[in-house]
Amino acid sequence: MVQVIIFIVTLSLTLCLNFWSGLKYPDIEPTFMGFVTTCIYISVVIMMNKKWVRNFCVMGAISSLLVALLISFETVLTENMLLDMIFSVQYALYVVFIMPLFGLNFITDLPLEWFSCICIGIYIALYFRLKGRVV
Repeated sequence: MVQVIIFIVTLSLTLCLNFWSGLKYPDIEPTFMGFVTTCIYISVVIMMNKKWVRNFCVMGAISSLLVALLISFETVLTENMLLDMIFSVQYALYVVFIMPLFGLNFITDLPLEWFSCICIGIYIALYFRLKGRVV
């Protein structure tokens, strides 16, 4: 139970510090404080040894892939009601899975669709790091 609380607090802190820069990027650049909290968030995920964290990493990789694809196609495929509904789902996935890692964009300074691809790699690496130790 303590691990769940630590994870939620760290995720909330990371979301709070990366929210504004993640929402307004590239107009507002990521901050060093966001980078530090993202590193703390990744460290907390690595220290977890629960199966639900591994499942969270799988959902993060799938969501990051979906966000990367939708951001890439959003400018080309518009004027369709079904696609607009799908595009609106990407914002929730972006906030939950990519924004906690957005502090890493302090180093890379990539567009959002490319940064989402980096998030896929991070979540896959975290998954395989946790796979051997999951209880």
